[in-house]
Amino acid sequence: MQLFRSTLPKLPKRVVSSFHTTTHLCGDSDKPADVMSTSTKAPESQSKSKLLHSFKDMTDNEVVDLVKDGTVSQYKLERELKKAVLAGLEPDCKRAVRVRRLWLESQIKTPASHITDEERRERNVGPLFTGESESARGLPYADFDFNNFYQQTLGTNCENVIGYVPIPVGFVGPLLVSGKEHYVPLATTEGALVASTNRGCRAITESGGATSTVLKDGMTRAPVFRLPTAERAASIAQWVENDDNLIKLQQQFSSTTRFGKLQSVKASVAGRNLFLRFRCQTGDAMGMNMISKGVMECVNYLEQLFPELEMLAVSGNVCTDKKPSAMNWIEGRGKSVVCEATLSGQVIVDVLKCTVSWRDVLFCGFCIICCSHY
Repeated sequence: MQLFRSTLPKLPKRVVSSFHTTTHLCGDSDKPADVMSTSTKAPESQSKSKLLHSFKDMTDNEVVDLVKDGTVSQYKLERELKKAVLAGLEPDCKRAVRVRRLWLESQIKTPASHITDEERRERNVGPLFTGESESARGLPYADFDFNNFYQQTLGTNCENVIGYVPIPVGFVGPLLVSGKEHYVPLATTEGALVASTNRGCRAITESGGATSTVLKDGMTRAPVFRLPTAERAASIAQWVENDDNLIKLQQQFSSTTRFGKLQSVKASVAGRNLFLRFRCQTGDAMGMNMISKGVMECVNYLEQLFPELEMLAVSGNVCTDKKPSAMNWIEGRGKSVVCEATLSGQVIVDVLKCTVSWRDVLFCGFCIICCSHY
């Protein structure tokens, strides 16, 4: 926790006093240089950037340029951007957020500087996704349009609305994954969480990035049915898993959505109960409502073919939704992904403030000994 603690450098009392007694004087020789000067000779703060009252006449874009060249740390903008000295150096948090958003937008639109054009062509690395920039621009940070918010929520996101809860949104990055850099938004009220996560992103990126591979991609919904006999349940299960019949179910499913695609249906029989696990691709959406609608269309089709089929529930707990299960571990649900990153010893020392040997000791104590005993 000590790593993230910072204190604002205090102005000496003589400086503040001198400022109060000379603010109405016109002589340049009477102006205290360390408070009023806008030159580059102003004293530096502990974060190595200029005191903000020397930036008071700069535009937001000029401050962004200082962040880009490393003069000001975007992480410490709230600490550096101050309101008037006479107001007690109160942080200008709104301007800090505004400047950080401008800087982040410029970073998202700019390809990674540490990758040359030749390396970019060899590795097929492109610039950051423009969608990330659009997402950041659409995030409110000042005046909140609650009327529009309630209109968008009506009938889609929440019922019996009585208000909203503001949660601060930070970001981490850049995080280099499979040759592309990403900035990731995080909404949290836990102090130091974003900072510590950002250190991990920095360690991964400076070590060459991570690789990511999607192994499986399919969201599931599994209705449960009851049949007159176990033999009849097994017979319908065999019909469903026939490739020709799967095509018929896919046609029924596709009639309800342009984005969802039915991939497979796996049948399981338990006595007279029949479980059908529909696996579907849902594009960029999690897609449970999309899948449920398509699955119900398939159910209606099956009930016409097999009148004795009685659906007990649209979710028979084989999906399996909102809980860990062996079924999901083995079959997968949603996107099954494997990621890999190798951290260099130098990055572990410089960024994580640790050593490889001591990290192994901590891992053994925390993850092996502790987990096996408690």
